[in-house]
Amino acid sequence: MKTDIIHVLHIKDLSEDHLELTTAMLGHLEVEAIEERDDSLVLYHHDLERVDQIENQLLEMAPWVTKAQIERSNRPNENWNKSWESSFSPIVIDDFCTIRATFHDIDIDTDHVITIDPEMAFGTGHHETTHAMIQMMQRIDLSGKTVMDYGTGTAILAILAEQRGASVVFAFDYDEVAIECAQRCVELNDCTSIMCATAEMADTDPNIKYEVILANINRNVLLETAAEVFERQKPEGSLLLSGILKQDRELVIEKYKSVGYELKDEIQRGEWMCLHMIGKS
Repeated sequence: MKTDIIHVLHIKDLSEDHLELTTAMLGHLEVEAIEERDDSLVLYHHDLERVDQIENQLLEMAPWVTKAQIERSNRPNENWNKSWESSFSPIVIDDFCTIRATFHDIDIDTDHVITIDPEMAFGTGHHETTHAMIQMMQRIDLSGKTVMDYGTGTAILAILAEQRGASVVFAFDYDEVAIECAQRCVELNDCTSIMCATAEMADTDPNIKYEVILANINRNVLLETAAEVFERQKPEGSLLLSGILKQDRELVIEKYKSVGYELKDEIQRGEWMCLHMIGKS
């Protein structure tokens, strides 16, 4: 629930490469707003408990960030959405997909168009990980398929799955606010086959199997839930994994091989990997 106080994490003294990596990584930690400065990032969130989680996850996932580089403070709430609008530009991925906000008035010449609410802060498509997932989704057949979108955020991937012909899409996220955002985006895009729910993987029914599972999260969650993911995958089904740093590629591949997958395809964008795995029968 939003309050009159916003909590601030200021991450200082980042190199140019680490600035880019950290910005991309934060896209998966559900920060309400990010401000980029010369050599630092400023994160904003209304929920103090979530700020604590973000700091801990960042220190665990980004070895180049130390506790000494993080400064915390509080400040009165402001209209962060207005600032977000001013910095958000449309995303065009090849001639395949455009992601735009409701306030964008642009000419579009791509196969798919996804419109997101300008109040969203749970995934705008700008990050390399989402970009790669969309590119990988272009390579697979989704027509008539049942799809799970694990950690849906703003539901961009779920919406694209329906636009690509998926018959049923189950989109879930552990964060209630993210699901509120996802549901608004689903409605904005006139989707009828997407069901959104607040849940974690362990809450979902293992007896319901999906032909395609989309998981754009982070390395730790992907590793922790590999067996649960496989349990919900139809034999010979496709699993698309993203949110994986290049340095963690082998670790993730070996983990998913150990539970019953094999690697079929991969895409690298910058320091990030997207993997297409096939579940063995």
